Amino acid sequence: MERPTTPVGLKDAWKEYPSIDNANGRLLKKVNPKDAEGRWVALEKVHGSNFCFISNGTDLLAARRNALLDPVETFFSWQLVRDKYATAFHELYRLVRDLPDHSDVTEVCVFGELFGGVYPHPEVQDLGHQPVQKGVYYTPDLDFYAFDIQLVRPAVGDGGDGGGAGGGQVVKSWLDFDRALELFVACGLFHARPLVEGTLAECFAFDIRVNSTVPALLGLPPLPHGHNQMEGVVIKSVHNVALPMGKQRPAGAGAGPRAIFKKKNAKFEEVNPKCESRWEVQRRVKKEAVDTVYEEVERYITVNRLHNLESKMGPVTRDNAGEAAAALAADAMKDLIGDYEETWAVIEEGVREVVHKNVRSMAAQWLNVHLNNAST
Repeated sequence: MERPTTPVGLKDAWKEYPSIDNANGRLLKKVNPKDAEGRWVALEKVHGSNFCFISNGTDLLAARRNALLDPVETFFSWQLVRDKYATAFHELYRLVRDLPDHSDVTEVCVFGELFGGVYPHPEVQDLGHQPVQKGVYYTPDLDFYAFDIQLVRPAVGDGGDGGGAGGGQVVKSWLDFDRALELFVACGLFHARPLVEGTLAECFAFDIRVNSTVPALLGLPPLPHGHNQMEGVVIKSVHNVALPMGKQRPAGAGAGPRAIFKKKNAKFEEVNPKCESRWEVQRRVKKEAVDTVYEEVERYITVNRLHNLESKMGPVTRDNAGEAAAALAADAMKDLIGDYEETWAVIEEGVREVVHKNVRSMAAQWLNVHLNNAST
């Protein structure tokens, strides 16, 4: 059988969806405070397979997480979903082109989750599909859960815009979520719905220990409370907000990656929450080592050590206090490092320099108090 060919333009349009970072305090603090107080949404994170449909209004292409799919390739019977929504994807493309300043869009990439395949309820018929994922049950059928739209335009000077000879270069951008939501509804795609809308903090506070909302949206009877908890939520700004530059990945807003976070139910965490990762252990050990040095070094900065120092350099006065403090700190650190050799060994060279500098400051403060007391 001859394999169908894939439209070249659609191939150029697709690129895998950027990975989403786990929500944590460190990462959330990177969001501009003004942006954090703007409009955000928490969407149910469906436990399926990341998927994408690409349309140019006539042709339709599909991609799994990290590869384009041949039209006859078997992957969870995805063709059933394509056939169900093909008209909707092409209609969405036409609706995008009708938006102001969007007539130059050549393709749209609709990202979402391919999901379903089993629903263990006595009143629901098993359709015999291979489940896309296990752990959360949504539907006995296979379906697509749309959550993001990427727009593709030819780059300036790339032909078709009066400025160049072509070459396949494109410019990509993300549609704001509120506009994407309107288009999902208008063309009849099953899609993500806000579980909560508010500030970033309000969305982050959403309790994810609840049953999935998807079965009810599909008209299915509920499973017992607590036995079908959602995988988690995805938290994103309604109007695309960018994080500061750093981790490089495709983004459609600002100079850095889009601010999108996931908050996963502990049941689905990919790292055992009861165990520290090797990196976390190393970081904790290093921090504890530095803390130990700062706590213990105070015991080494003493009057007896100062007297011993004076036997070598003469009486310590205000005139030579700076030199004396440096010598006192160095002598104290020499003994401390000898006593805490293993602790000092785990501290990195750059951090050691900072520790020495801080200990010199501690010695100077101690010596200043000592000289003040001696003069009274």
